[in-house]
Amino acid sequence: MSELAHDGRAALDAISASPAPQLSMQRERVSRTGAVLRFAGSALLVTSASTFLLQHWQQAGSVLRYACLLAHTLLLATCGYVCGLHVRESRAARSFFALVLVSVPVHFAALGGMLHSLVALDGTRGPIELWPQSDPLLASATALLGIAVVAVLTRLVAQLLVRPIASRYATTTLVLNAGLLLPLRQPLFAVAMTTVMLCWLFQRDRRIAAEAHFARAEPAVLARTLLLAPIAIVMLRTALWYQPSQAVLGVFCIAVGVMVFAWIPLAWPKLLPLQPLAAGTAVVGCLWLSAALTQTWQVPDALALPALALPALLLIGTLSWFARHARMAYLRTSLVGSAFVIALNALAFLDFAHPNAAAWLALTFGIAVVGMAVYVGQRTAFSAGLLAAGLGLAQISAQLVNFGAFQHWTLLSALGMALILCAAWIERYADSVVRWTRLLRARLAHW
Repeated sequence: MSELAHDGRAALDAISASPAPQLSMQRERVSRTGAVLRFAGSALLVTSASTFLLQHWQQAGSVLRYACLLAHTLLLATCGYVCGLHVRESRAARSFFALVLVSVPVHFAALGGMLHSLVALDGTRGPIELWPQSDPLLASATALLGIAVVAVLTRLVAQLLVRPIASRYATTTLVLNAGLLLPLRQPLFAVAMTTVMLCWLFQRDRRIAAEAHFARAEPAVLARTLLLAPIAIVMLRTALWYQPSQAVLGVFCIAVGVMVFAWIPLAWPKLLPLQPLAAGTAVVGCLWLSAALTQTWQVPDALALPALALPALLLIGTLSWFARHARMAYLRTSLVGSAFVIALNALAFLDFAHPNAAAWLALTFGIAVVGMAVYVGQRTAFSAGLLAAGLGLAQISAQLVNFGAFQHWTLLSALGMALILCAAWIERYADSVVRWTRLLRARLAHW
């Protein structure tokens, strides 16, 4: 034994006598190894907890399965307590406590499944009831016990991980997850509930983000990200099992895309590169919704293409007001795309004898694009708007000068009076017209 002790002391002396850079490198490798092991263990624990939510076990009832899940969560909290107070290893303790937070949406989803199997208020049923329950009293007692235990654990873990905002964070977590308990699964209700949950989350998370230094800390980032878990569960549950219509999916994508687009610059500045992805989600949803409404309302052929594309392009222009970077790119895309769509539509339904709705749309929308392009100083949008307005005006003017169509004499008369009044206005305000013309020419030169 004395020889072993001597060898151990010799090894420790050799390590302590090692050069400082080498010792630092060895410690870094040990730290990385520990991080890899913590990550692997966390992944296994999350996978294990997920089976309680997704597997349909025949050999055990829902109450027994949920009791196992609750015991599993309590065991995670106990392990975190042991690591933090007895082993004095804070990183492992934080890992266990973070896993407790990860399991909170699983608890509420499981309890919501049990309640929905008893009382489906909207009459919807999924292809498989993952948490069937036939005893209302037992299900209610299980739900009350589970909510009480999970609420206490959430508050304690928040106090340990995100102490500056523990109370606000625990309240937000419990309110968001409470939406999973509602026995309503109808897709349209799910979209409305998701929208409300997102609004609540963004309003609360903005206060968390106000703690600039704390919001960037690793525990706070993880905790804030986990607030999205119940919303993701509602989304996936509705999309996979309740067959939402195309219009419902469109509304859902628009709501999610717009809110995430506006939320990122305020609460997650580091995620600004994801703003185009959020904008794309909103645009895809708008296209789905427009396609569904176009088919339902039987829009005339002359307006089918604008009805499909213009709402999405207008949405892009609206998003430009919330963009932190590349704001002008969104606005330019909206203006040029709108002008291109109405011009293409006017060409597709080109008719100089009988101008249709496509011509009037090209004229009015083209003028609007030109005015907006002048306001924001976009040469490409200005040219595209002129092209669209010119196509519409050409078709309408061709019919107005068709003297064989005497029924249009009122339009000719109105056009003549408008020209005379325009000439009078130009002569009365000649200096202003010259000044504005020079200003427009100067702006065009600098675009």
